[in-house]
Amino acid sequence: MQDFLNSTPDDEIDLRELFMALWAYKLFIVATCALGIMFGGYKFLTTSKQFSSTAIFRLEQESTNGILGAGDIGKATLSALTGGTSKQLLLNDMFTGRIFIQNLDDKLNFQKDTFFNTYNPNEIDPIWKSYIDNAIGWQKPSIDTQEAVWQSIVESYAKNIKLDQTEDGAFRITVTHTNAKRSANIANEIMNEIITKEKDKKNTDRDQQLSFLSKTLAKAQGDLEVSQSNLKEFALKNSALPIEIFAQESMKLDVLREKLSRTSKLHEAVGALSLVMQSNKTDQSDYLELRQKFPIVDQVEFRRILGQN
Repeated sequence: MQDFLNSTPDDEIDLRELFMALWAYKLFIVATCALGIMFGGYKFLTTSKQFSSTAIFRLEQESTNGILGAGDIGKATLSALTGGTSKQLLLNDMFTGRIFIQNLDDKLNFQKDTFFNTYNPNEIDPIWKSYIDNAIGWQKPSIDTQEAVWQSIVESYAKNIKLDQTEDGAFRITVTHTNAKRSANIANEIMNEIITKEKDKKNTDRDQQLSFLSKTLAKAQGDLEVSQSNLKEFALKNSALPIEIFAQESMKLDVLREKLSRTSKLHEAVGALSLVMQSNKTDQSDYLELRQKFPIVDQVEFRRILGQN
């Protein structure tokens, strides 16, 4: 309020002086406006509209069910050290790889998309560049057309397709294209390709873990069998029980040998006794003769047969 009261008439804008200043530079102002309008119109007519499509998806969390293979320990350690960003790094490497882009070309046909394939085999260098090349004697090397096409596709892909992660951990693919339907189709196909690749990778990792587990179990079983065999040998070498069993069985064998010998003698005596019985000679002299040849007939059973006391 104080400044307003202390203001002087010199602080006010003189519209007459402003109009005279604008009139003095009327040509410059008109030329500037004309150039601006011409440039704006040129950009409006020549610049194509670009549309952006976004696909947001979330990958399933990996679960090893407590089974860790040889390479899983390193992955777990990396994930812990980087705060869980290893998955995003791996996806970015796969997402921007040329092999991944070439696989997408089978479905999206980037080579026929002029927005991505910017290579023009009929392109002519500017005059100044041709003059400089001729002056220094530079000869343009031969270019592999297919390789040049793929270089332009990869460059445009990296410029117009982005992969990032949202705050809640989901992944977001943003595709820029002059055709809105085409951009949406590309975003969906890339999303499906990433999901398919991740599923295949999980199946491969699961198969590797099962193979690692089966090999480990087979090796453990083999080690167990070897350990059991070694334990058995050790017990046989260092235990007194086998020696005692051997002594008992040896004694049984001696008894069986004695029985066998006695049985053989009895068999022979029975044969001789059968001959005596068939000849009806059972008197004392026959018994004495038989006993002299076969002392075993002196037993009670034989004496009873021969009528001896």
